[in-house]
Amino acid sequence: MKNRYFPTAVGLYFNYFVHGMGVILMSLNMSSLEQQWHTSAAGVSIVISSLGIGRLSVLLIAGMLSDRFGRRPFIILGIACYLIFFIGILYAQTI
Repeated sequence: MKNRYFPTAVGLYFNYFVHGMGVILMSLNMSSLEQQWHTSAAGVSIVISSLGIGRLSVLLIAGMLSDRFGRRPFIILGIACYLIFFIGILYAQTI
């Protein structure tokens, strides 16, 4: 018997993996990001912490909305937001 929630669970855990990798990669490249963004280590740390704070604040709202409208649209929206965020980091010149 195939579990119909398996693809959703894999997508959600992959999302956590991507989030963790993003935080780790940004932390490891703080000096490069300082130069690229023309800021200090504190400025880069604010961006990294904002990523976590933003995720926590969205979880409650997204949970309620996904119960009402379904999980799939919000999973796709979350993946799209991460793609935009990571592509934006590459091209951002300042914070």
